[in-house]
Amino acid sequence: MLNKRDLYYLVIFLLTVMSTCTLLQEVAAADTGTVRVASAEQQKSAPLGKVTVLIDTFRRKLIIMDGNVAFADFPIAIGKSESPSPIGNWKVVRKAVNWGTGFGTRWMQLNVPWGTYGIHGTNKPWSIGAMASHGCFRMNNSDVEKIYPWIKSGTEVIVVGNPFGYMSGGFKRLNKGDKGSDVSHIQEILMRRGFYEGNPDGIYGYYTEKAVLEFQKYYGLAKTGQIGYKEYQLLGLW
Repeated sequence: MLNKRDLYYLVIFLLTVMSTCTLLQEVAAADTGTVRVASAEQQKSAPLGKVTVLIDTFRRKLIIMDGNVAFADFPIAIGKSESPSPIGNWKVVRKAVNWGTGFGTRWMQLNVPWGTYGIHGTNKPWSIGAMASHGCFRMNNSDVEKIYPWIKSGTEVIVVGNPFGYMSGGFKRLNKGDKGSDVSHIQEILMRRGFYEGNPDGIYGYYTEKAVLEFQKYYGLAKTGQIGYKEYQLLGLW
């Protein structure tokens, strides 16, 4: 079961990144276990429409969307609490076969700006379904080999989850040097408020700290350059 905070961020994220009401309905169906998935006979062939990859970090599933219909879904492993998977809207930018030790038989890299993350196979199949990776999305080798030809460079990958507290459920103090989905989300809010002028790259650098200092000055907070409880409140996140 999702707690209220995770459910809140799931809803906000879906409303932000989903492009059609139909896709929202498919995701809602997946949440209740009633998602319409192609039959075993249909899955012997490739998807016929536009392929989108939807990753549900709450239930640790990777869903292949064929247009607006869920074509197939697969179990995955996600990042540990100390090395969370990137929440957001990404694209596949590189594909490789037998990319390196520990990545199984297939690799599909995402355009995450703060690190190297991808969808890949594994030599640790027992980890599938757990929070076990350094942030990547692990699949059984047979599964990743199956979807590999369906996914082209440029394919959209939507990762649904809670960028704050990840799976541990707690907000953390953010400082210069931090990286991740939580930082990216903070940057987006500060940009909408007129404090941040850079790209939301998930890297808490000079310009993010500068924006936070301006935000703190505007609201009469102590100028620490950090995101803490009061900042989360004023950003509408707590």
